[in-house]
Amino acid sequence: MGGKKFLVRDAFADLSLSRRPITIFFHFIAISFFFLPLYSLSYGVPAIPNRAILEGTVKEYCAGSSQLWNIEPEQVIFKLTVLVQGVHDREDMPNFLKGKEGQMLAFFTKENILPELLYKRIKAEVEYRGDEKGGRFWIRNIQVLQEGK
Repeated sequence: MGGKKFLVRDAFADLSLSRRPITIFFHFIAISFFFLPLYSLSYGVPAIPNRAILEGTVKEYCAGSSQLWNIEPEQVIFKLTVLVQGVHDREDMPNFLKGKEGQMLAFFTKENILPELLYKRIKAEVEYRGDEKGGRFWIRNIQVLQEGK
């Protein structure tokens, strides 16, 4: 047996080269699965379209810069704290206020509202905007109710 020595590793050299693309592919998949949870933590799933009709008493009124509540772009935002006294469904849509009667909740609006709403009973349309990590109730079409209604 003259000539070149036969080594077992030489027999598998061709196999390792043909497996290299598959190995690289599986490493890519493994690394992707490692970073996927980190990516998904940075974004939340947005809330589905929802609406409700709110009846309640305004307990607090505040007007200020949207920067106070980390809302972009900067603008004047009004915040009402309302004692929720009644909640009604609207337009066959989910109602995120259901079961919150008796609670004091914060509602935000871009509508120019006056401080005279303070301690008045109101009726308004409400929508929750945000995701599972957080969001806000937004209020619009505010109507002052007459006493006794």
